Amino acid sequence: MRKILSRGKSIDNNQWIYGYYDKSTDCIIDKNNSAFIVDFGTIGHFTGIVDKNGNKIFEGDIVNIKGYTEPLIIYVNNDYSCYALGEGEEKIYIQGSNTKNVVVIGNIYDNPELMEK
Repeated sequence: MRKILSRGKSIDNNQWIYGYYDKSTDCIIDKNNSAFIVDFGTIGHFTGIVDKNGNKIFEGDIVNIKGYTEPLIIYVNNDYSCYALGEGEEKIYIQGSNTKNVVVIGNIYDNPELMEK
């Protein structure tokens, strides 16, 4: 099975843990092979894409995209394609070629106020 870089908030200290999600234990395994129990609702997979500043983009990140007035939330399809939802539920697909127009400004867990209108 392919390992996908993921993140989740530790239930012990509410800090972000980065590593690989292990379904059998519901833990994130970090680069030191340590297992951390995380809040399942905060788990987000790395999209394989970085923003214009080199920041990794994860599911649940909030981004600004050039040409759009409102911040947008990142989602990942079952086929691992990455998109944000625009006005009227328009899917804005994000790929390596257009990431120069994308900036991560937060995430839905730490910065929900960014999505308030």
